[in-house]
Amino acid sequence: MDTLWSLATALNVPFAALFVDEGAHPLIEVVRREDAPKVTRDGRGAFLGKSPKHDPHFVVRHILSRHARGEVEVYGVEIDPKIERQAAAHSKGVVEHLYVVAGRIEVRVDDVIESLDEGDRMSFLADREHTYRALDDRPARGVVLLDYP
Repeated sequence: MDTLWSLATALNVPFAALFVDEGAHPLIEVVRREDAPKVTRDGRGAFLGKSPKHDPHFVVRHILSRHARGEVEVYGVEIDPKIERQAAAHSKGVVEHLYVVAGRIEVRVDDVIESLDEGDRMSFLADREHTYRALDDRPARGVVLLDYP
């Protein structure tokens, strides 16, 4: 894995760019923790995949890659139990990424409603109103990345 990190650094590209197709990004994308590719090592090098071969004591999962956009802001969010937070629309073209760290969070964007567990990520075009709601009887925490065009 260290060799590939060095290669990515030498090429001045993100590590995941060696493995992830940049293709078109959907308007709304949800990646469940169990579906996030693991960075695994098998003696031939490191790669992204769902291979069962990995060090169970140190697991690296690919959560998100972003390429060739503008500014980024990162926020930690905490939502009290059963609280709903209506967020106003951001500027045109802003993509919002939510990674759930603790608890469960429901996200509503237009008529799409997703329930996210710890380790899940959701990305969506945030130039429209959207709602966050903690689903359990304990606070929920997440990391929000605002990705400006």
